[in-house]
Amino acid sequence: MPTLPSRLFAAAWLAVLASSCASDPQRDRSPIKFKVFEDADTDHDGKLNHAEVAAVPELEPLLRIFNRVDTDHSGFLSWNEVRAARFPVFREPRLPQPEGE
Repeated sequence: MPTLPSRLFAAAWLAVLASSCASDPQRDRSPIKFKVFEDADTDHDGKLNHAEVAAVPELEPLLRIFNRVDTDHSGFLSWNEVRAARFPVFREPRLPQPEGE
């Protein structure tokens, strides 16, 4: 039978875990809220181009770093790329560029 301190610890851990999952979804801890991303995506293709980002004043900081956030160099920002801009651990390492380029 578990002791009282171990049960209290388990209950506290579950409370912290439940509150962090319920009140702060990971997708809303990026530089922009997912709702803003979704609303800015006017053609509903799941990604943002320069024009879509430029059309929303709230996204101005993202526009300034567009090329750095666009890690696959597609010319579009996916939600994963935007989210990775907030969480550098998710960023893919950049390959070294040959000299002269």
